[in-house]
Amino acid sequence: MRCCSSLAADEMLFITRGKVLTYTTAGREGADCLEKGDFYGQELLDWVLQTPNPSLSNLPFSTKTVQAHTKVEVFALRANDLKNVVSKFWWLFPSSGMEQLRKPKAAQAVQVAWRRHKQLQRSEGVSKILSMLQIKS
Repeated sequence: MRCCSSLAADEMLFITRGKVLTYTTAGREGADCLEKGDFYGQELLDWVLQTPNPSLSNLPFSTKTVQAHTKVEVFALRANDLKNVVSKFWWLFPSSGMEQLRKPKAAQAVQVAWRRHKQLQRSEGVSKILSMLQIKS
């Protein structure tokens, strides 16, 4: 797994297992190590939170390269899905002036909101199936 800087940041990565390195230079100098519970893609989250009507045609550019350091498992959330999650669960993203404190909480809120969104979709699907079964009885 490797994503390069200077490309459009079209997804956030949430590390669920393993380690990845992020760096800004080709020589990997000053690399940061991300592990389980960390995320990559702050530019995309900032873009969604700070742009009034974010359009997929003007995605932000990544400032870092990310590369797997060990065998990794990540949860990827694409830009359009991130926009939907933030718009549906806007109350989880406070707009306080404490920017540095907000960033990790916003990433956690994205994870929580996405899981809620998927649970709602699954429960709606189950409800439809159950109602179809009751009609046929």
